[in-house]
Amino acid sequence: MMKSWMAAACAAALALLVGLAPDVALAQTVTLKFGTVIPPGDNPELNAIAAFKRQVEAQTKGAVKVEIFPGGQLGGGGRAAIEAVQQGVADLYLSSDADFAGFHAQVQLLSAPYLFDDANAAWSFFASPFAARLGEEIRERTGVRTLTMAELGFRSFTSSKRLFVKPADAKGLRIRVQESQIYLRMIEALGASPTPIPSTELLMALKQGVVDGAENALSVIHDFGMADVQKYVTINEHVMGVLFIIMNDETYAKLAADQRKAVDEAAAELGKVVREQKAARKADYIQKIRAKGVEVHESTPAEKAAFKAVMQKPVLDYLLGRFGRARVEELLAAANGKS
Repeated sequence: MMKSWMAAACAAALALLVGLAPDVALAQTVTLKFGTVIPPGDNPELNAIAAFKRQVEAQTKGAVKVEIFPGGQLGGGGRAAIEAVQQGVADLYLSSDADFAGFHAQVQLLSAPYLFDDANAAWSFFASPFAARLGEEIRERTGVRTLTMAELGFRSFTSSKRLFVKPADAKGLRIRVQESQIYLRMIEALGASPTPIPSTELLMALKQGVVDGAENALSVIHDFGMADVQKYVTINEHVMGVLFIIMNDETYAKLAADQRKAVDEAAAELGKVVREQKAARKADYIQKIRAKGVEVHESTPAEKAAFKAVMQKPVLDYLLGRFGRARVEELLAAANGKS
């Protein structure tokens, strides 16, 4: 009698476990919210996030799902992007080097003007030990993990007044900048008035004439509508904007090992897609901007050298005073492929 009772109990327990199995599997499904301020549309950043989503979901066989929230739906840009990830409002975000200025000051090192000769030098830097150490410092300080760095694009000037063929052309104008000591000093060196304005308010500020110009990557100038409200674009490529693909570190740690591997590999693929599409679309963006009636000037190497002579030294002096000679020399060596 006792044996039959125990057999029945075991059978009932097994049936219960089998009945719960689908629910247990469902509970293990993870949904990651991926935010960006990039507006909806066909652009390298959103296309790269879409590639990230496809790869993660395919590699984990649907155990990890990715929902994409463009247009600043999850916290907006600037500090809000980092805070959204810290607080778990977003699990992942595309942020920029300038977004981190108030969280880990040494990220400002990346914004030194004319740090990279070209995009290839920048991509080599993103894979350097210096970049890896910087990412680890950010994680320890903020709880935000850098999955990878990528190219936001070289920043160039837009204006409602005139082209910036030589540094003196910017003198006296009000130029929108990110809230960063680097950008303030860089624009002041040109004799212009730097005006910090959040990215979400920039288009309206340009429309209303609050500022005379700004500086952004070509993709941003076109996709965010700045080419619709500015008359001139000078492609002088003074700073390489850096994309940080970031993730809440606690969320990352809770993933299974194979899921973390899938996220890491998809982040690397995201960077690859961004790189390929940025390179392929540069000429297309220039053409599209010109088609809006904007006058575009591509700076010659000699013109870029003139801007570098004016803009770089005040920034390097600031960085030396803030972070020390050893750190700045390490940065410059990494930027030149020597570390």
